[in-house]
Amino acid sequence: LHIFAISGLHVGMIAGMIIFVLNACRVPLSRWILFLAPLLIIYTLATGARPSAVRACVMAIVYFVAPLLRRRPDSLSAVSFAGLLILAFAPAEIYSVGFIYSFVVVIGLITLYPVFEQPLMRIARMDPLRAGEVPAEVQVGHTIARYFVGLLAASIAAWLCSAPLTAYFFGRWAPIALIGNLFVIPLAFAILLTGCLTLTVGACIGFLAEVFNHANLALITVLNKGIEAASTLPGAHARTDPISIWIVVAWYATLAAIKWRSVVQQAENADHRVEPPV
Repeated sequence: LHIFAISGLHVGMIAGMIIFVLNACRVPLSRWILFLAPLLIIYTLATGARPSAVRACVMAIVYFVAPLLRRRPDSLSAVSFAGLLILAFAPAEIYSVGFIYSFVVVIGLITLYPVFEQPLMRIARMDPLRAGEVPAEVQVGHTIARYFVGLLAASIAAWLCSAPLTAYFFGRWAPIALIGNLFVIPLAFAILLTGCLTLTVGACIGFLAEVFNHANLALITVLNKGIEAASTLPGAHARTDPISIWIVVAWYATLAAIKWRSVVQQAENADHRVEPPV
């Protein structure tokens, strides 16, 4: 249901498509916000202005307005401002499960993604001691591997941040999401892309609208069948009694400790790389 509901995921995908076009047109980074902001605001309002979509919209605008103001973009500052802005206009959202989910998962992705991405990426990187020219198919293979490794790191971070909330609010565990996201997210992006192409290109050429609509239906069918098949795997998901709030607190305290340890280790590695004075 999350995949098909308008959420921050879709706003992020729309932003990615717009950025791809702006980059292809060689628009300077400092000018991206002039095109990105109005298009994202229109999309967010047209789709109902859900809290997660508003959060993603505000985050993107705050993040990409920084280059225009000659400031360095900061993801945590952007998500913090988005939360304050939403609560300023709708304070009751602080009690909304959707609001809590949206911000907890996004903050978790920002902070924990590097923790898992860096060690996992060592698996997909090329051998630095490899001699000779690297064949094109090997380079493509490594690019695909890096993409799925990054997707796996994001999936792990998102699941670790959402799992205790799912158990607390709904009494359900779904470890299958760790694997399911590897095909759900790319398919969701392809579904959104074909939908956008139907509206844009198809508006000019009716035949292409029909082609993209059929492609969209095929992708949705594959996604639905894949989710149904994954849900039948042993241990894919389970119901349980809602967990205690103290278990949730302990869970996030453990994640915070993991992040802190990663930061300390990075600082130590940086110190070791500094050459001693002569």
